[in-house]
Amino acid sequence: SRRDVRYRDVAILLRALSDVNLYLEALRGRGIPYVIEGEKYFYGTPEVVDFVNLLRAVAYPHDRVALAAVLRSPYGALSDQELYARRRELDYRRASDLPLFGFLRRWNEEAGRRGVAELIDLIFEESYALEIARAGYHGEQAVANLLKLRRKAADFEAQEGGTLREFLVRAGRAIRELEE
Repeated sequence: SRRDVRYRDVAILLRALSDVNLYLEALRGRGIPYVIEGEKYFYGTPEVVDFVNLLRAVAYPHDRVALAAVLRSPYGALSDQELYARRRELDYRRASDLPLFGFLRRWNEEAGRRGVAELIDLIFEESYALEIARAGYHGEQAVANLLKLRRKAADFEAQEGGTLREFLVRAGRAIRELEE
């Protein structure tokens, strides 16, 4: 019996992701939705980089670089000029008029009480991370990437019982490998 083929019925398998951008441009140019599964691509996506920076800021309150990255991301939405003007205030443990700082303080406290996956679920809920990702360019892929990061955290936790900081060490290693 013949049936209509839908986009989700099709997969393109590649031996390596080195030429993936050629395929992505062709799919984008024709308005064809897609989702990519691949480690190297995954860790370099803006939504994963932004969320890992958010987790770093939660785990390490003194990491001003991670905090600045979060403030420049869709989560903080500060311009370069606003960030520069606040450069002396890059400590969310102090009182601030930035609502994000209150969330970061709370998530930092919760990081000691919750497992990594449960903390990520809380952050997804309270930061609207999945909605922000969905609203951005190629939102379906961005949401899939954030959910994959959450699955990786849950797998890490189940296999190794690791903490948020230990999970970030592993994610950082994967990001460095991508950069190399």
